[in-house]
Amino acid sequence: MGNTQPPFGIKKIQSSQASTFYDYIPENRVEHEVIRFIETEHSYWKDILQFLKTTKTDVDIAFIHESLENTATKIFKYLEQAASKSKVKRPHDEVESVMKFRSEQDIQELHHKVADLEIKIKSLQSDRDDLLHRLSSLQSERDDLLLRLSKVVGDKLVQDNPNISDLSDKNRPTKLGEMYAELYDNEWTDAIEGLQDAGHDEKEAVHTLCLTLQKTFEFCDDKAIQMLDSTANAANVLFLEAEQAQGEMKQRFTIAVAPKNISSEQSGQLQHWVEKLQLQNRWTPNATSNTGQTKPSVPEEKLPLNFEAEYKHLRKELSVAIVPALQKAFLNIYWDDSCIPAMKPFVKKCLFLCWMMVVQGPPLCFDWSTKHGSKFDSSLYKQYTKSGNTVDYVVWPTMFLHEGGPMIVKGVAQPITGISDEESKHT
Repeated sequence: MGNTQPPFGIKKIQSSQASTFYDYIPENRVEHEVIRFIETEHSYWKDILQFLKTTKTDVDIAFIHESLENTATKIFKYLEQAASKSKVKRPHDEVESVMKFRSEQDIQELHHKVADLEIKIKSLQSDRDDLLHRLSSLQSERDDLLLRLSKVVGDKLVQDNPNISDLSDKNRPTKLGEMYAELYDNEWTDAIEGLQDAGHDEKEAVHTLCLTLQKTFEFCDDKAIQMLDSTANAANVLFLEAEQAQGEMKQRFTIAVAPKNISSEQSGQLQHWVEKLQLQNRWTPNATSNTGQTKPSVPEEKLPLNFEAEYKHLRKELSVAIVPALQKAFLNIYWDDSCIPAMKPFVKKCLFLCWMMVVQGPPLCFDWSTKHGSKFDSSLYKQYTKSGNTVDYVVWPTMFLHEGGPMIVKGVAQPITGISDEESKHT
């Protein structure tokens, strides 16, 4: 080859660096480092070939051949080491396997916990639904009780309480006051004209109409009381009949053995009472039982039934339906064909008004205390056709909410003209 040697000093250094690179690779490197090592060796020999093309010096073929064999040996050795490393399980793989196993256990435990929680949630939801249902039921019962309590309290409050009016009642006291004023303006006027046309003077006609109002009121008041008494008696009849039946049954069975010569009718009655006694015996304690000594029975106090408050309410509810029968009963007593026709509408209207007055709780009333010679009270009466301080006669009595209660409608009275207060005291 000659004495001229190629400058392989640098290449030898590079080869030594490649070998050092190979020896420096850690054992825990992965397969991609093999590829990087091969690429480095490839780049090294590519530089050598490029250098040989550009230089004119002699090439040391023996050196190149030796270097190639070393490179191939190193590559195969490295591949064997990499293959043996891949077969051995690395520590971090074991860690990953353990972590994976523990993660699966944790996941299973979490699934179990989730399942348990779902069961608990369903149980709690069921309990909640039951509580909500009970709450709804209790609220419904509470509303019903409040409604009943409100009705009872309202009835107690309104019952016989003139200061509270039922606005749904078309015949409440204020409406009756308006009806009373209309009666004076309309039917009273027609009736007094009819009386005067029939030959009555004005004072006599006024007295007749006022007396008619008074008699219709007394008639309605009496009938209302009679209806209450009749209803109470009818209810107590049931109570008395029950007592009589009980006494009769006990009396019939004081004889232990019935006589043999009784009739078939008597035998049937006896059988009827035997069945009643047998039923009664079933309601008493068994004599052979050992449940303890029974206390002697204390006879209950027998009190008559009292439906007055309830019937007053019922009577008021039926008041309008009763009016036609009431009017017919009154006219059958006082009316005949000789009466002045103009009086009939007045009488019927007075009966309707007075009946509605007496069925109130408490009943409305008129002022019958003002008479001839009484001091004229302008707070209760309006003057009729004259002015003065002393009452001559009452034309139309004052209406009150109840006895001793407030005034609903002012009355009309005729005063005596020209008489002083001193004279009225001696009148």
